[in-house]
Amino acid sequence: MKYPILALFITLSCLAHAQNLKQEFEQGIEAKGMPEAAITYLQSLEGTKKRLQYYREQDGERQSFEAKFKLNGEKYSVEFDQTGMLEDIEIIRTQKEMGATLTAVKNYLETSFERHRIEKIQAHYEPKTVFNTANPGIPDAWELIVATKNTENKLERFEMTFDADGNFLKSRKIVRRSYEFLLF
Repeated sequence: MKYPILALFITLSCLAHAQNLKQEFEQGIEAKGMPEAAITYLQSLEGTKKRLQYYREQDGERQSFEAKFKLNGEKYSVEFDQTGMLEDIEIIRTQKEMGATLTAVKNYLETSFERHRIEKIQAHYEPKTVFNTANPGIPDAWELIVATKNTENKLERFEMTFDADGNFLKSRKIVRRSYEFLLF
């Protein structure tokens, strides 16, 4: 190859760009399709889980498993790796439940985007945290889905992560799945 360093740079740039995209696809599965360790963990959570559903999730090259359910009136999403090890627990929250953290998040959004709307808020708990469903405590991070309009008035959606104090950590652009395979 005539320009090996240039080829390496282009390849690394493409890989870095791909990391900033969220191309998630969930497929519903039965409980028997979940790793045994994941089922055991879910059974260990106290309380009656309503509308328990299982999913196999593909995000780029990464595959994981997820359980979604309602517990104590709150919507949970519990994610596991392929072996059934807990990756994270997320609980859907409202802006009011974010408390003072919301101010820092809104300040970041207002300085970064001319127009934006928060569509979804999830309190994010890491597996190292001892998790109590009756009192989850302060989240390790906040994960938000934010719709924005750029300078060309084009709608874009991002998954943004903020720490417990509302400091920006990372962002991934959400790429909608192509529906070209559908025939009408």
